[in-house]
Amino acid sequence: MTGARKRLGLAVAAAGLGVLAVLAAAQPSRADNDNGAGLIAFLSLRTGNEEIWVMNGDGTNPVQLTNNPGNDIFPAWSPDGRKIAFASQVVPGDRTSTEIFVMKADGTGQTRLTFNAVNDIRPTWSPDGKKIAFRRTDPGPNFEIYVMNANGTGERNLTNDPAFDFDPDWSPDGKRIAFASDRSASGASAVYTMRANGTDVRKLTDDSLDAFDPAWSPHGDKIAFSDNASGGESDLFVMDADGTDVTQLFETPENETGATWSPDGEKIAFEQFQLAGGDFVDGSGEIYVIEEDGEGLTNLTNSPGADDEHPDWAPEQDGDDGDDDRGNDGRGDHGRDDDGRGGGDGPGGDGEWHRR
Repeated sequence: MTGARKRLGLAVAAAGLGVLAVLAAAQPSRADNDNGAGLIAFLSLRTGNEEIWVMNGDGTNPVQLTNNPGNDIFPAWSPDGRKIAFASQVVPGDRTSTEIFVMKADGTGQTRLTFNAVNDIRPTWSPDGKKIAFRRTDPGPNFEIYVMNANGTGERNLTNDPAFDFDPDWSPDGKRIAFASDRSASGASAVYTMRANGTDVRKLTDDSLDAFDPAWSPHGDKIAFSDNASGGESDLFVMDADGTDVTQLFETPENETGATWSPDGEKIAFEQFQLAGGDFVDGSGEIYVIEEDGEGLTNLTNSPGADDEHPDWAPEQDGDDGDDDRGNDGRGDHGRDDDGRGGGDGPGGDGEWHRR
């Protein structure tokens, strides 16, 4: 355990001061940023390895935060904006060695939170910053939603269900956690919510959809999600928080997943991949933003070949003191197979890294 922390600390120490300076320069002006205040954290392959980056809400000033031997995925801003939780491959090349880590918003102080022989991915913070929910691959394998204290103690299984439960996202008021599950009789994936203690499970989407990857809006009145009912590309939808008024944002031949809302709730960032023969086209991953009404589609990353994905938008901070750290909670993990191709974190899929 000590060795893992030491290696991660050394990986960022040399560049620590430089990253601090660049990150400070990259901070968006809250008055001038028309995509909503705050940074977007994301995963990128632009250096040849999956690492965590941040950029302004308009896509400018990308800054690399991690530089580890294993892949780093699913960044999740803390509510106070001072930390980012993420999943990291402890043993490079071994996709079964993924654990939850946390770091400061400038990439320093990387600390491992989970220690086990199974995969832990897709962290999401409670609004008070005291707990982190995440998806664990239990023996079987089976996907379950766990919760732990923000320091890694007190792990507890919230779902305890033989079905695949995945893609947790904590509501802004802290009372409920949205997640995806294939527990319905049809076997279709649907969006559910449960109380933060795992009780009172409610199904929001019907079996005409294959819904996953839920993302609460900042005000908690809406939930964005992806649907793969066609069996081909996944599309973005928005519904009221009680499951009513389901609306498709737009339709393309590409695959759209990983919704994350701007702090003002007016825009949604997401990842888009091109498809060929049902498979993801390597190097085609880009992060886009769109208005909540489906207008104004804009490519934020414009980095062909980089596979930019897993966006997470930092929230507005009340009484911002100008500190360089920013924050929010993470989004979606509906996966691709370990070779980076189509699969999923549902029945018949064994993806641990990407959304389908």
